[in-house]
This record gives sequence, structure tokens and C-alpha cells, in this order.
Amino acid sequence: MPKFGTQSKDKLETCHIKIQAIMNEVIRHIDISVIFGKRGKLEQNVLVKEGRSKLKYPLSLHNSEPSRAIDIMLWNKVKPRFRWNDIKQMQFVAGYVRATADSMGIKLRCGCDWNSDMVNDESFYDGSHFELHKRED
Repeated sequence: MPKFGTQSKDKLETCHIKIQAIMNEVIRHIDISVIFGKRGKLEQNVLVKEGRSKLKYPLSLHNSEPSRAIDIMLWNKVKPRFRWNDIKQMQFVAGYVRATADSMGIKLRCGCDWNSDMVNDESFYDGSHFELHKRED
């Protein structure tokens, strides 16, 4: 059974308890790593400058305390471990994470389908990003 490494655990602990619950269930079935939980001002603004985020600090849900957003990637057994350009793999993980959240009664949206319409038509694709719906406390 997969399990989180130390760095992933540390990042996950910066996230909202509902995100932690979802990801702790997901890791029981598929091997994922946490790339980002909470982000500070410098880290957030660097990602905006690199084009990897659209929202400057403190507007991202990654900047809240605790973080209402998380970025994860599937951990592949062979290199490259993270396949940033493998959209099919990201969509598989996104479907699994969303189904897990739904089964737990938690509303979660993904950066591969911002409006949750099941159509791949996003202008900013962020397949590794998940965030709690605004109505989730």
C-alpha cells in the first residue's frame, strides 16, 4: 500500500482538515505526492511570475490558513517520477480524487475542470490542483 513521504506529510498538514481526509483516503489506493499545500508570499508570487499560477499573494486558496488548496502528482515507479505533461494521467488522478471527495460528501474542484462541467475546455489548465468548493467549511 502506498504512503506519503515526509515532505508530502508536512505539506499535507498545512491543508484544511477536509483536504487531509480526502488525500489520506486517496493514498491508500494510488501513490501520490503532495507538491504544494500552503504557500507564502514569495513562493506564490514566484509561481505567478513563472506562469504556473494566476493569482498573486494573498488571493490564492493556497495562501489561506489552513490552505484550502493542494497540488498533487502521481508518483511513478520509473523516471520521470512526475509527468507534468501527461494530461491523461492527470485526468485519471483528478477523476479518482474527485470521486473520493464525492464519496465523502466533500465538494472539491480541480484545475483541469474549473467549472466542473466534465469538458476539457479550460483556458488555464492546472491538472495537479484541487481546492475546496467555496461552500465547504
